[in-house]
Amino acid sequence: MDLALVRELIRIPTVSRDSNLAFIEYIRELLLRKGWQPVLQYQDDGVKANLVLTVGPAGVPGVIFAGHTDVVPVENQAWSSDPFQPEVRDARLYGRGTCDMKGFIGVVLANLLELDPATLSRPLHLLLTYDEEVGCGGAKALMADVGALIPGRPLYCIVGEPTNMEILDAHKGMRIFKTQVRGTPGHSSIQSGTASAVSVAARLVSYLADLGEEMAGRTALASSAFQYPYTTVNVGVLSGGDAVNIVAPHAEFLWEYRYLPGDSKDEIFARFQSRTAQLLEDYNRDHADRIGIHTEEISAIPALRAVADDSCTMLHDILAPLRHGRGADYCAEAGLYQQGLGCPVILCGPGSITQAHKQDEYVDLSQLDICNTFVQRVIQTCQANSAGAVPALSDKELHPV
Repeated sequence: MDLALVRELIRIPTVSRDSNLAFIEYIRELLLRKGWQPVLQYQDDGVKANLVLTVGPAGVPGVIFAGHTDVVPVENQAWSSDPFQPEVRDARLYGRGTCDMKGFIGVVLANLLELDPATLSRPLHLLLTYDEEVGCGGAKALMADVGALIPGRPLYCIVGEPTNMEILDAHKGMRIFKTQVRGTPGHSSIQSGTASAVSVAARLVSYLADLGEEMAGRTALASSAFQYPYTTVNVGVLSGGDAVNIVAPHAEFLWEYRYLPGDSKDEIFARFQSRTAQLLEDYNRDHADRIGIHTEEISAIPALRAVADDSCTMLHDILAPLRHGRGADYCAEAGLYQQGLGCPVILCGPGSITQAHKQDEYVDLSQLDICNTFVQRVIQTCQANSAGAVPALSDKELHPV
């Protein structure tokens, strides 16, 4: 396939901390030249935007291609080449976002730009979002207004996360929290009447570590399709205190847990709150109000559940040859789409998640070729009058030389 468009998308930096408007406007201009009218949904401050495009007949359920526009930072990574000047080496395309997930977006966009919408018997939708890497803010905003942006229940949604072009129909849910601890400062040599926020935070962090070990020890779901078939718990950031000779007046930590579809999304938080209440009682038993603990939820992303659904028989033939892989231990926008769209949702895209977020991120060119054929087949199902008119992906197409 022609890599020109994929390369151009990678050349436009869209690190989550920055605006994605240059990227969105570039794609919008390509679509306007086709005579199409994409809808932009701006973040409240106007710095970022989602893009929604629908082509084809109205009033008929169609297929969604969904991708996120943001990429992770490149600082403190020893890249062999400029991460925003993509290069082909050893049959691989290198650059930030090649696999996560501008390769997929570029393949889908290139095929849409070659499309005559008059040939469609079902609509195709393109969803491009901001801030997936930092809490899925764009997808949440999109789903909050989904009725206006995508009327009716779609037939199917394909999220192009890097899966080596395998089908993943489940991923873990995630909840992210910030916990702030207020202590009572004083000279470090005087213990009476003081309380260290750092010490309290350390107890809570230790408790979360214990919970993580307990979850890992649960074996009831050992045969699960997930690599880690249990809830994982992680404290990612911890800070506090002002000086070594001051009883710490403040501390703060950021933590998360990722739970399996079907498991309680509340168990870990409820147990953490119980431990918090116990510490408050212990430290403040004399009504001295020596410590305070406040926890707020920063983000929540629902799990994607594997659901049997026969409403999409038109896609079964082309999906069947694709290997069904494990459930994803990471989380993605797919869970939000399943919740908001009410249709079957899968993860399927070129490249490996093991290459994402690293220095020298790459995607194999053969993966882009398979993705290109896959996208073409999906489009053909929306053009054909019957599913039988579209051939399944052949072994040669799935394993190009």
